[in-house]
Amino acid sequence: MSVDQSEKKMESIVQVNSQLSRTAPCQETINSFSQNMLARDSVALRNYIQSISPDIDLTSEIEIGGETVSVSIPLTVGFFWPNS
Repeated sequence: MSVDQSEKKMESIVQVNSQLSRTAPCQETINSFSQNMLARDSVALRNYIQSISPDIDLTSEIEIGGETVSVSIPLTVGFFWPNS
């Protein structure tokens, strides 16, 4: 799992065992829970977050050497300011 996905997962979890993430000790509990979550639970949570996220589909099909492949267009800072 990438760092970005881990951070997104930790930010998505706001309560563990009736402890809200408004205070530092509770945030530590949530971070620990997120990092020690079972793999299948982590995958299920990640898939759920992805299914409800209002993201834009930036995939496109292109033809390379007579074969059609699906590629994704990364929309990062480099997209707007390439190597500047």
